[in-house]
Amino acid sequence: MTALAAYGVAGKLELLLFYPAMSFQMVLTTIVGQCIGAGRRDRAWVYCKTALLWGGGLLIILSCGVVGLAHPLSELFVDSKAVAVVSVGYLFNMETNCFLGAVNGIGHPGRSMLCMVLYYLIIRIPLACLLSSAGLNGIWAAVLCSHVAAVVTACL
Repeated sequence: MTALAAYGVAGKLELLLFYPAMSFQMVLTTIVGQCIGAGRRDRAWVYCKTALLWGGGLLIILSCGVVGLAHPLSELFVDSKAVAVVSVGYLFNMETNCFLGAVNGIGHPGRSMLCMVLYYLIIRIPLACLLSSAGLNGIWAAVLCSHVAAVVTACL
């Protein structure tokens, strides 16, 4: 029961970090696509770098807030010290989403899809199965590792 409650609380807190990342991805897809269509690759790269910096800064601030409030907020729903959020991974998620938005914008959505398949199906799920013997902390570690792998892959 505690695991289910922890997952629910963590899921709600993660939305605070996930929505900005998805928003940056959608905006970058549009802006980069327009820049590429206009023959302004230089401007597309400037938008991408700007989004990476601003998005990263925003996620650092939000992550600090979520980490600071995770325990007090979780205690409203469940009396457990085991409830934790791996919000550092969402900084990597923001960076990944910015890169994927740019890749979509330049007309390569297949590459973006392959990155997401790698991220979820090839890394996260098998790693979570392997680390689940360590309990919930192992599963959260798998999520964090998949975020790191996704940003490295997106950068490449």
